[in-house]
Amino acid sequence: IHLPALYFDTMLASYLLNSSRVSHRLKNLAFEYFSFSMTEYTDLVGEGKQAVPIEEVDIKALTVYACADADAKFMLYEQMVAQLKEK
Repeated sequence: IHLPALYFDTMLASYLLNSSRVSHRLKNLAFEYFSFSMTEYTDLVGEGKQAVPIEEVDIKALTVYACADADAKFMLYEQMVAQLKEK
């Protein structure tokens, strides 16, 4: 499989490192690796009929959410690459 734009996938790496892990979601991994509790998407936009379009979310809150996701992915990348090289 050729995936030209893919550099690293934390979910795939998580599975390769521990296929029996209950969840491979970013937020679960960030908590497991760094005890970092992240904002859920539904905390920003709401759920069900109360959900708002993402473009209506406060830009500061959205910025913090996006930066936290990017930071967690990069920190996980650094940890997981090292663990994968050990295997």
